[in-house]
Amino acid sequence: MVGHIIQIKTNQRIPADMILLRTTDQSGSCFIRTDQLDGETDWKLRRAVVTTQKLVSDSDIFSQEHSITAPGPQKSIHSFEGVYNIETPEGRHTEPLELEQTLWANTVLASSIITGIVIYTGKDTRSAMNTKSVGSKVGKTDLELNMISKLLFIQSLILAGILVYLKGLEGSWELYLFRFLLLFSSIIPISMRVNLDLAKSFYSYNIEHDKQIFGTVVRNSSLPEELARVSFLFTDKTGTLTQNQMLMKKLQLSIGHFSPENFSDLSKLLELSYSPSSSTIISSSSTTSNNNNNN
Repeated sequence: MVGHIIQIKTNQRIPADMILLRTTDQSGSCFIRTDQLDGETDWKLRRAVVTTQKLVSDSDIFSQEHSITAPGPQKSIHSFEGVYNIETPEGRHTEPLELEQTLWANTVLASSIITGIVIYTGKDTRSAMNTKSVGSKVGKTDLELNMISKLLFIQSLILAGILVYLKGLEGSWELYLFRFLLLFSSIIPISMRVNLDLAKSFYSYNIEHDKQIFGTVVRNSSLPEELARVSFLFTDKTGTLTQNQMLMKKLQLSIGHFSPENFSDLSKLLELSYSPSSSTIISSSSTTSNNNNNN
């Protein structure tokens, strides 16, 4: 609940949006992992409220009167403005709150043991407000076919109504309307749906067994025809296409530069530099030079 004070240990998930009051780290800081919230794998630094961090122990928090002024629930996970108020023997102390003092729900504590106070719960948390329902993927061909089927059904219904009207609205005219709908049902091409699904399966099979794009995996057999409609391809990071593979082209040292073609020369130099015989020669030469200097 809002206002509850919770203690969280390392590698535990933050249960609600909180304000960081204290941490076991003497600097008053801790790190959290936000990969489940914003997709970033780097750790985020958070700092405790200065006033509560200076207290002797966590139990001293309960002997003070606290109040937090915070804005209403918002979607933004990169901004926060609030005010922390605490009543101390010296008087009322006010401290501004920023993003560094927040711990959003569904993040994971990566270091230290912290104590925080809950400010948002349930659907008011940042993670819940940024959660979107995932819709089903439907190709444009399916949408167009569905629209045509609806138009043909409306056309059949209109024709059946006209025939019932010409016959006369006497007796059980609803039964005649249903009969005429059954007669006109052949207008709607039900077999087209089956043929389209078979064609999609055939396209998917050819894509996976095409030698020019070896290794391609079709994960959705209902969208292969959409490949012909693609105009732009966007990617959010280079690792999606390059697989994060780095190849050494050149190595620049003080003695020169080396490439994969002459790495053998570099290995010979390293063997000479670190072999026992070379160290003996170097030490003897240095001793000789020292003796000459003494003479």
